[in-house]
Amino acid sequence: MWIDAATIRDKLAMPALIAALAAADRSLFTVPERLHYPVGGGDLLSMPAYSPSVLGMKIVTVFPGNSRAGLPTVHATYQLFSARTGEILATIDGTELTRWRTAAVAVLAALNLFGASPGHILVVGTGALSSYLVSAFAESYPDAEIAVWGRRQEAGEAVARRARAARQAAVSVPDLETATRRADIICCATSSTAPLVLGSWVKDGAHLGLIGGFTPQMHETDSVAFRDALVVVDTPAAMVGAGELRAAVRDGYLRESELLTLSSLLSKNDRAGGRASRTIFKSIGSAENDLIAGEYLWRLVSSS
Repeated sequence: MWIDAATIRDKLAMPALIAALAAADRSLFTVPERLHYPVGGGDLLSMPAYSPSVLGMKIVTVFPGNSRAGLPTVHATYQLFSARTGEILATIDGTELTRWRTAAVAVLAALNLFGASPGHILVVGTGALSSYLVSAFAESYPDAEIAVWGRRQEAGEAVARRARAARQAAVSVPDLETATRRADIICCATSSTAPLVLGSWVKDGAHLGLIGGFTPQMHETDSVAFRDALVVVDTPAAMVGAGELRAAVRDGYLRESELLTLSSLLSKNDRAGGRASRTIFKSIGSAENDLIAGEYLWRLVSSS
């Protein structure tokens, strides 16, 4: 079975996908170490995971320079297999699946870490993932104002126009510091190698999602952001691959022993906002979440 991008968009609904990610019994999953190869102007990653019902493998390339040519940064394919027989169940457009999964996981973390209803949400970055994040946050927090910031304001305006065309209110903002200081939830989806959102701008009680960087060279925020913060990661491998976490430990603002995983947070149903100056979710991409989303999608398509 081939599941293309159009089918994914037709079959998936963000609230239902978030619910599926929240409900999965993650204790049943095994996630081997991902393989990561720097190649040419980008990276090649292999991300396996398996459960008692299915096996999955994502092959993904990340080429940050693509944005200069108007191309998506991420390209991927996903293979889903039966855990009982090993037969291929589906080949899935991994690029589209990754966008849905990443946005859903970012919102899932915010729902569990931010204890109140946000008045203002800021999406930082205008790449292919940005519109998915705006949509996911708009559906989960329909009363919040959503702003988009990009290095090029015209790119932010394009994201906001697409959102408004889908009847989701969003505006483009020109000044990142002002927008950050106002925001209750900030979600960064960039491949920046220098901090964009400074910790001194993030107000007490806010939630900061960092979902773009996945290498030690990438930094979407600075070490100060981690001072007195509750920090949750999508995978323990983030401590090796996330530049922000490594810098915060080096600079004395974070201890590795203090990190929580998304799996442990969900298993405790722990809305931990309010116990720290702010909450931070750091994602480098988890094969576990790919597998949950891939199996959920395959079951939807198979039953239709």
